[in-house]
Amino acid sequence: MKESGLPAAIKKLSREMVDQAKQRAFLMESEGIRRQLRKILSAQERKLLEARRSKREFDDAKREYEQARTKFVALIDSWNSTKFQLEQKYEHGLALGIKKLTEKAEGYISEAIKKTLSEWSLGTIKQEESDTIGKGPNSAAVKQKKGTTVLIVRSIAHAEEFLRLSQWELQTLLNREKQNFVTAVRKIAEEARAERFRQLKNEIARLDPRIQPVLREEIIEDLSNQSADIRRVVFNQIKNKIKTIKTRHTASSAFRAIEETLAKPLLSQQETNNEGLEDGEQQALQTIDSLGFMLRAPISVVATIPFVFGLPIWPWIICSKSIHLPVDVVESRYKEEIVTPWIRTLAAESRKTLAGVIAASSQVAKEAVENALDREDLRYQRENDQKQRHKHGMVQHMIALNSSLWAADSALQLIQEKLIESLKSSAL
Repeated sequence: MKESGLPAAIKKLSREMVDQAKQRAFLMESEGIRRQLRKILSAQERKLLEARRSKREFDDAKREYEQARTKFVALIDSWNSTKFQLEQKYEHGLALGIKKLTEKAEGYISEAIKKTLSEWSLGTIKQEESDTIGKGPNSAAVKQKKGTTVLIVRSIAHAEEFLRLSQWELQTLLNREKQNFVTAVRKIAEEARAERFRQLKNEIARLDPRIQPVLREEIIEDLSNQSADIRRVVFNQIKNKIKTIKTRHTASSAFRAIEETLAKPLLSQQETNNEGLEDGEQQALQTIDSLGFMLRAPISVVATIPFVFGLPIWPWIICSKSIHLPVDVVESRYKEEIVTPWIRTLAAESRKTLAGVIAASSQVAKEAVENALDREDLRYQRENDQKQRHKHGMVQHMIALNSSLWAADSALQLIQEKLIESLKSSAL
């Protein structure tokens, strides 16, 4: 083995892979630090501007901002009016998906029955101590009578066993289809979320570029950060709600607490007393619940219907030594009492999921713009209050701080460039 050089090659390869992973991790960390640095730089440059400009320049700037603010508010109102069209667009796509799901689910009824009839293997069922029933097909048969398929079984126990097995087969098929459908709905909802934010960013980008360019850039960056995925949208929605209540939680801790609850089995979730949750957790739970099954498992389950022989829902025809039941009757009962209610519940959850995601995205996007405008209002208020109270030498200190920040940003940029070159050369 040593002579082959394989151990040394594996060691070298492993070391290089670890080194590359560390480099990528450091690259990501440095990008995050640079983003924070740029935000601090922007804030410092704004303070430097405030310290330098005269009262007249301040009044002119505030007047321009107030005019721009009016345009931003009008833009939000115009964008809000497009929410209905977006909902209609995605609800139409969802309706088509539900229609296809219904067709598939109804087709699974006959498939489940046929599979049960062809693969039916009853357990050993004892009617009485001395009477042991054998397995199908000797215990069951299918015949055509007057154009109708009829199931013929020898006993009540076999009749019940057939209904139990066929329902189990149908449940298996429907559960598999539900997983695919839920995945598709989540994808549609994510597309709606992305489009909702994109619409607002496009509206802002279409404004006159001379209108508050720094503020516009800040708003667009906030929208991009808050719309990364549905979890980010939900986190920001919880954060905005928690600001208005007294709670021991931060947005992160409330979100984590509810995620831990949702990670439990569905039965454990149902047993949890939501009334005992702290206010922050209640807000987080309500927010997540409003999104349907976007961040939790769907609650719709496949129902079963009674297969007890004595119930009147099964119109058996009792003949000598056998019991007959038209298969189309079984299919009809399965459709009415299993498939249709299941489709109805899943469709309702899907619509709730889509509507909840669009509503949450609209609210978070709107609040991002409003929060940016509120911050700008506070900056002008602060500058107005401090206009006559600048201490001697403040401008010089601000310039020195800005220079240090720019130097740190340049150093990080150089490090990133070196890391990228190193990663590229390692890949060759």
